[in-house]
Amino acid sequence: MTSFNHYALGAVAYWLHGTVAGLAPTEPGYRRLRVEPRPGGGLTHARARLHTPYGLAEVSWTLDGTELTVDALVPPNTTAEVVLPDSGGDAVEVGSGRYRWTVPYASADAELAPLSVDMSIDALLDREEAARVFKDLLIAYIPEATAFIDSGSGAPAGTTVRAIAGMIPDGETFLSDLEARFAELEDRV
Repeated sequence: MTSFNHYALGAVAYWLHGTVAGLAPTEPGYRRLRVEPRPGGGLTHARARLHTPYGLAEVSWTLDGTELTVDALVPPNTTAEVVLPDSGGDAVEVGSGRYRWTVPYASADAELAPLSVDMSIDALLDREEAARVFKDLLIAYIPEATAFIDSGSGAPAGTTVRAIAGMIPDGETFLSDLEARFAELEDRV
């Protein structure tokens, strides 16, 4: 029997809100929000709404070719730090209200950063072949991981491949094997 009170069962919803749509708390109770949508995987739009103790918080985005439009609703008496794709990670601080930003967005065909065990799982999973290599190797080390991979359960946003390796038996060997396989992938490109 599997516990229905397991973290993995809530991880998918948290990932959809916090990563795909980009609505996450930076302080308890959502007094301070982070708006950081991450388009990818062929998605052209996403939306997340949440009733916080301060009121409704909402983020939605639409990708139209090379243009990304992000809408946000920041509840009264709260603030949000906004980080848009292709902004270099620079955050903009905003107060309560409705906001809209339209920014250029590089396509998935843009130059990708080299594969690394220090990249986030999110970035890795956006790269189909690298994600397949990672998943296959993880299953080779932990056959039970198949159930989590098949169900779409994921790690919290920003978790690195190295952090995942630190949670598995023989993690250093796993990292060495993965680095070798990443090098093979990069050589083929």
